[in-house]
Amino acid sequence: MAKTSRDAVETSLQLISNVETIVRVRPPKELNKEQRAIFEATVAQVPADWFNPSNIPTLVQYSRHLAVARRIDQAIERCFADENFEQLESLLKTQRAESKVILSLATSLRLTPRSTQPKNVSISKLYEKISPWRGRPLPRRIEDLNNDD
Repeated sequence: MAKTSRDAVETSLQLISNVETIVRVRPPKELNKEQRAIFEATVAQVPADWFNPSNIPTLVQYSRHLAVARRIDQAIERCFADENFEQLESLLKTQRAESKVILSLATSLRLTPRSTQPKNVSISKLYEKISPWRGRPLPRRIEDLNNDD
Protein backbone atom coordinates (compact mmCIF):
# COMPACT_ATOMS: atom_id res chain seq x y z
CA MET A 1 0.00 0.00 0.00
CA ALA A 2 1.40 3.39 -1.00
CA LYS A 3 2.22 5.86 1.75
CA THR A 4 0.90 9.41 1.65
CA SER A 5 3.39 12.19 2.23
CA ARG A 6 3.06 14.55 5.18
CA ASP A 7 2.43 17.50 2.84
CA ALA A 8 -0.40 15.66 1.10
CA VAL A 9 -2.02 14.82 4.43
CA GLU A 10 -1.72 18.42 5.65
CA THR A 11 -3.14 19.75 2.39
CA SER A 12 -6.13 17.43 2.56
CA LEU A 13 -6.86 18.53 6.13
CA GLN A 14 -6.78 22.27 5.48
CA LEU A 15 -10.03 24.06 6.15
CA ILE A 16 -11.44 26.53 3.70
CA SER A 17 -11.96 29.73 5.66
CA ASN A 18 -13.46 31.97 2.99
CA VAL A 19 -16.73 30.06 2.52
CA GLU A 20 -19.72 32.25 3.22
CA THR A 21 -22.76 30.70 4.85
CA ILE A 22 -26.09 32.24 3.91
CA VAL A 23 -28.71 31.95 6.63
CA ARG A 24 -32.31 31.78 5.47
CA VAL A 25 -34.82 34.18 6.99
CA ARG A 26 -36.71 32.73 9.94
CA PRO A 27 -40.44 33.12 10.63
CA PRO A 28 -41.37 35.45 13.49
CA LYS A 29 -42.90 34.01 16.65
CA GLU A 30 -46.21 35.79 16.03
CA LEU A 31 -47.23 33.23 13.38
CA ASN A 32 -49.30 30.20 14.31
CA LYS A 33 -48.23 26.65 13.39
CA GLU A 34 -49.93 26.60 9.95
CA GLN A 35 -48.65 30.03 8.96
CA ARG A 36 -45.14 29.15 10.16
CA ALA A 37 -45.16 26.00 7.98
CA ILE A 38 -46.22 28.07 4.94
CA PHE A 39 -43.51 30.65 5.69
CA GLU A 40 -40.80 27.99 5.99
CA ALA A 41 -41.96 26.13 2.85
CA THR A 42 -41.96 29.37 0.85
CA VAL A 43 -38.45 30.29 2.00
CA ALA A 44 -37.18 26.75 1.36
CA GLN A 45 -38.35 26.63 -2.27
CA VAL A 46 -36.02 29.43 -3.43
CA PRO A 47 -32.24 29.93 -3.13
CA ALA A 48 -30.99 30.92 0.32
CA ASP A 49 -30.15 34.49 -0.72
CA TRP A 50 -33.53 35.12 -2.38
CA PHE A 51 -35.05 36.83 0.67
CA ASN A 52 -33.51 39.25 3.14
CA PRO A 53 -34.84 40.52 6.49
CA SER A 54 -36.70 43.37 4.79
CA ASN A 55 -38.93 40.76 3.08
CA ILE A 56 -40.17 39.30 6.38
CA PRO A 57 -43.31 41.50 6.72
CA THR A 58 -44.40 40.63 3.17
CA LEU A 59 -43.66 36.94 3.76
CA VAL A 60 -45.73 37.08 6.96
CA GLN A 61 -48.71 38.56 5.12
CA TYR A 62 -48.29 36.04 2.28
CA SER A 63 -48.34 33.18 4.82
CA ARG A 64 -51.39 34.59 6.60
CA HIS A 65 -53.34 35.05 3.38
CA LEU A 66 -52.52 31.52 2.20
CA ALA A 67 -53.73 30.11 5.53
CA VAL A 68 -56.97 32.13 5.27
CA ALA A 69 -57.43 30.99 1.65
CA ARG A 70 -57.20 27.36 2.79
CA ARG A 71 -59.89 27.95 5.41
CA ILE A 72 -62.13 29.64 2.85
CA ASP A 73 -61.68 26.65 0.55
CA GLN A 74 -62.69 24.30 3.36
CA ALA A 75 -65.79 26.42 4.05
CA ILE A 76 -66.71 26.31 0.34
CA GLU A 77 -66.40 22.51 0.36
CA ARG A 78 -68.68 22.34 3.41
CA CYS A 79 -71.24 24.55 1.64
CA PHE A 80 -71.27 22.17 -1.32
CA ALA A 81 -71.61 19.15 0.98
CA ASP A 82 -74.44 20.77 2.99
CA GLU A 83 -76.02 22.30 -0.14
CA ASN A 84 -75.92 25.72 1.55
CA PHE A 85 -75.88 27.83 -1.62
CA GLU A 86 -76.87 31.11 0.07
CA GLN A 87 -73.50 31.39 1.83
CA LEU A 88 -71.59 30.01 -1.15
CA GLU A 89 -71.74 33.22 -3.19
CA SER A 90 -70.21 35.36 -0.43
CA LEU A 91 -67.49 32.75 0.17
CA LEU A 92 -66.61 32.70 -3.53
CA LYS A 93 -66.30 36.50 -3.53
CA THR A 94 -64.05 36.31 -0.49
CA GLN A 95 -61.97 33.60 -2.16
CA ARG A 96 -61.58 35.77 -5.27
CA ALA A 97 -60.38 38.70 -3.14
CA GLU A 98 -57.89 36.50 -1.25
CA SER A 99 -56.56 35.13 -4.54
CA LYS A 100 -55.88 38.66 -5.80
CA VAL A 101 -54.00 39.57 -2.62
CA ILE A 102 -51.98 36.33 -2.73
CA LEU A 103 -51.02 36.94 -6.36
CA SER A 104 -49.98 40.51 -5.55
CA LEU A 105 -47.83 39.37 -2.63
CA ALA A 106 -46.31 36.51 -4.65
CA THR A 107 -45.42 38.96 -7.41
CA SER A 108 -43.77 41.37 -4.98
CA LEU A 109 -41.79 38.49 -3.46
CA ARG A 110 -40.75 37.31 -6.98
CA LEU A 111 -42.38 33.88 -6.52
CA THR A 112 -44.32 33.75 -9.79
CA PRO A 113 -43.06 31.48 -12.60
CA ARG A 114 -42.11 34.48 -14.73
CA SER A 115 -39.81 35.72 -11.95
CA THR A 116 -37.95 32.44 -11.59
CA GLN A 117 -37.35 31.64 -15.28
CA PRO A 118 -34.15 32.65 -17.06
CA LYS A 119 -34.37 36.22 -18.33
CA ASN A 120 -32.55 35.74 -21.63
CA VAL A 121 -34.84 32.98 -22.95
CA SER A 122 -38.30 33.56 -24.37
CA ILE A 123 -41.14 31.44 -23.03
CA SER A 124 -41.61 29.62 -26.34
CA LYS A 125 -37.88 28.81 -26.56
CA LEU A 126 -37.87 27.61 -22.96
CA TYR A 127 -40.41 24.88 -23.70
CA GLU A 128 -39.16 24.06 -27.17
CA LYS A 129 -38.00 20.46 -27.59
CA ILE A 130 -34.97 19.74 -29.76
CA SER A 131 -35.05 16.62 -31.89
CA PRO A 132 -32.04 14.41 -31.10
CA TRP A 133 -31.94 13.14 -34.71
CA ARG A 134 -32.38 16.35 -36.64
CA GLY A 135 -30.68 18.78 -34.25
CA ARG A 136 -33.45 21.34 -34.62
CA PRO A 137 -36.76 22.01 -32.88
CA LEU A 138 -39.54 19.48 -33.24
CA PRO A 139 -42.48 20.68 -35.35
CA ARG A 140 -45.46 21.90 -33.36
CA ARG A 141 -48.06 21.02 -36.00
CA ILE A 142 -48.60 18.02 -38.24
CA GLU A 143 -48.48 20.26 -41.33
CA ASP A 144 -44.90 21.21 -40.47
CA LEU A 145 -43.76 17.57 -40.74
CA ASN A 146 -44.01 17.69 -44.54
CA ASN A 147 -41.72 20.69 -44.80
CA ASP A 148 -38.48 18.76 -44.08
CA ASP A 149 -35.30 20.04 -45.68
